[in-house]
Amino acid sequence: SAAAVEQLRAAAADAGLACTVRREDVFAFAPAEPFDAVLCFGLIQMVPVERVAVLTGRLGDWVRPGGALWLTAWHTGDPACGALADPWHPTGPRSWHDPGGDRHRFFLHPDEVLDLFPGWEVLHHEEGLGPLHRHGDGPEQRHGVVEAVLARPEHRLVDVWTRLSG
Repeated sequence: SAAAVEQLRAAAADAGLACTVRREDVFAFAPAEPFDAVLCFGLIQMVPVERVAVLTGRLGDWVRPGGALWLTAWHTGDPACGALADPWHPTGPRSWHDPGGDRHRFFLHPDEVLDLFPGWEVLHHEEGLGPLHRHGDGPEQRHGVVEAVLARPEHRLVDVWTRLSG
């Protein structure tokens, strides 16, 4: 949201950090050069299941070799996983969309975030239940939260099978 962008800009300025904060369409954005670091906070669980691999591939491309990716997502231990009901429609065993198809929910399997970034160094990885909180005046809830900080390798791994068979 625009408010989140402004909060992050203000926090970086208060901490004396040089930081470029952008709000873009992740499926259309094409940076001129990769970034030192990319933050993906709570986006993976909001895209259609069939676009998760595209999203994570784009995130990986945006991080320069040796740079870092910070991300959060929801996992299948989330109490809402499997419990979403009307008006939500299942699109798979761990994904749903609203009646208009505009809002989506997707939950990662345990440790799946690491499989989405093969060869990346794991600087931090934690999965569990987040704190109790409310969305607006709704009921208290907790999400199954995935946190990961990953460092992109200096050199891309070579897919040996593709090289040998192609």
